[in-house]
Amino acid sequence: MAAALRAKSARSDSTSSLSSAESSCSKFMSRKGFQSSANTTPTSLVRYEVHEPEEKPDPPARRYRDSREAPDNFKEQTQILFEEGIYYLAIQSLQTNLFSQSYQPVDAPWWVAPPTHIAFLGTLVIHPSHTTWAKDDSKNKKIVAVRAYQYLLDVLRSVGPINGHFKTAFAFRDRSSRAGRRRRHSPEESDVNQVDDLITPLANADSLWNRVPDFWTMLGWAFSCAASHPERWVHWKLWVELLLDVMERDLQERKKLDEERGDGKPRMLQESIIMSYIGEHQLRHIMRVLFAYIDGDPSHSYQEIWPKETQSPTATNKRKRDAKVDLEHDEYGDWFDEDESFDDEDTNDASPSATPAMKKGKGRGRKKQPLPLVESPLLEETIPIRRRIFALLSQICHELRDDGGPFSIFDLYERVAEHIRGLPLDVFPHFLWSDMPVVGTIYVTLARHVISYLLPPGIPQPIDVDKVTETNGYVSAVMMEKCFLPYATNSVVEDNAKLAVVLWELFSYLWQAKESELGPRITEDMRRAIVRGLEERERKSKLKKEGLPDGSAEPDWVEKKMELIEKDRYAPANVLRLAHSKFRLFLEKSEERESLVDGERLEADFLGWK
Repeated sequence: MAAALRAKSARSDSTSSLSSAESSCSKFMSRKGFQSSANTTPTSLVRYEVHEPEEKPDPPARRYRDSREAPDNFKEQTQILFEEGIYYLAIQSLQTNLFSQSYQPVDAPWWVAPPTHIAFLGTLVIHPSHTTWAKDDSKNKKIVAVRAYQYLLDVLRSVGPINGHFKTAFAFRDRSSRAGRRRRHSPEESDVNQVDDLITPLANADSLWNRVPDFWTMLGWAFSCAASHPERWVHWKLWVELLLDVMERDLQERKKLDEERGDGKPRMLQESIIMSYIGEHQLRHIMRVLFAYIDGDPSHSYQEIWPKETQSPTATNKRKRDAKVDLEHDEYGDWFDEDESFDDEDTNDASPSATPAMKKGKGRGRKKQPLPLVESPLLEETIPIRRRIFALLSQICHELRDDGGPFSIFDLYERVAEHIRGLPLDVFPHFLWSDMPVVGTIYVTLARHVISYLLPPGIPQPIDVDKVTETNGYVSAVMMEKCFLPYATNSVVEDNAKLAVVLWELFSYLWQAKESELGPRITEDMRRAIVRGLEERERKSKLKKEGLPDGSAEPDWVEKKMELIEKDRYAPANVLRLAHSKFRLFLEKSEERESLVDGERLEADFLGWK
């Protein structure tokens, strides 16, 4: 009864507060509409017309709004709504309040939900009861997950990851793993008010942050869903991408704050979210998760985060229809299914461990494993996520290379390159496409590490050919000509195919200038190096030379050859042929460009693996 009264009071108070907020917003907007007059100049125009003296530096641009703690009465109303399970109204109240603050002055701080509520919303975004189990939306269950996601995204974009206390909210709280604990003495977490804690299973024992020990175990299960549970992957993909947005913005903001402080010490970066997720995890463990389910290793196995998480809504609804209701004998059917699913006696047995369980499998080499992307096409959607995580690891290792970084930057690239070199041919090119959305230096460094695993010993070294470029960690045309392009690896066709792919990608990346015009003209030495490499790799792979049959038109013959390659596109010989055909097409187009008159331009749309 008391809970019902609290809920009724909360609805009344929340409705009145929403009406008050909307009324004040309307009045404010109407006032703003009548402020323009002959004697009034808009603030935005004043800002652009004022010219500061040259000796005065411009203040740093405002990236995010400031934030402050929400009023106690509003937090209490929201807390009651959450605890009574009226999630839709609680999130609507938070969203309306956030929207109304956009009409405040620029320097006015915004107040957002406390970290405990932010963490609870994160659980609502991904929990199966509001995603895959919610077959219909009669109880607004699916819309709750959507609204929770939208509110988290709005908070991130408005006040940012630091002012929004995302590090505190998105902290995994497994007590058996030091890496999953919160950092007690972080200045960002000193103002956390325990009064804001929610008394509901979804916010405590059954929350995402308590059900999984660390970020990497959660990521492994998300990749498992992409491989085997597509209905769950749809939601995990959205959630993991949101976490990556938070981590990327957090790292970017902390770097700028460290630069603005000007003492040369990366204190803020050391407290970043990605650093807390790395914790004390070994690089080997992180690499195993990063390449899970795409490396051809069948031993990957991550358990469900919630019991029966992957159960279809059809099976859930059938169980509910068969449930018996007898109030006199305390049989309530499916009335308390949401709570019951979290209170099973075997819940602890279903919770994942920090180390994924290993399946007993056959020894390597005994049976040819199916290609990962062919067997599970949705795994291709995980590759941009894996590349973004690698970029985060690369950036934090680089920024903290002299200040307690998690790993050596060299060790990181060596481990990643080692894993990429061993990937199946349907996955391998995805990590080396020259249009990767990462910093150019990251791409070049990674490609060169992969090449170093494939090139034979005893060839000229870049440091002896172009010392300046090698010192800067980049690549030049003379390096490509003398150290990379003319060579083949061993007699294994697959290795030569991989070398051809990465050489083409690095070559095309180097040769693509701004806009769509080709880069520097090809010298005769460069042309000879390319042709020598093509012939050497085809000789080592024992590929037969196929000339144009007599009486055949070249376009028709090429089209038929491409059709044959497409039928078995991931066969090592076909991957090698396709990469080499791009080199030959490039040489042909470069010859055409040499014959063009001045002022004409040759488009380079054919560049790139795709």
